[in-house]
Amino acid sequence: MSEFLPPKVAERLQGAPTNVSVYAGRDAAAQTTSVLVVNKSTNNVALTVNITGTATTIPSSSFSVAPLSIAVANIADTTGTPTLSTYP
Repeated sequence: MSEFLPPKVAERLQGAPTNVSVYAGRDAAAQTTSVLVVNKSTNNVALTVNITGTATTIPSSSFSVAPLSIAVANIADTTGTPTLSTYP
């Protein structure tokens, strides 16, 4: 996971749908949060990520992950807009 997530914090997030694992890491210096999603289901999965515990409010971020794939969403603090990379 360290190749995909910032080294500062990498933790498994709660509340993911069945057959989906979600991990997040935060890089405060770069003002980004990276979210790694493993979709083990045969369906697209739509996720909304709310980042809390930061000095500023970060807008919610929504994205979809293809079936049977791994995706990394890099979410900028300033916009909440994810840059998504998918690995089938």
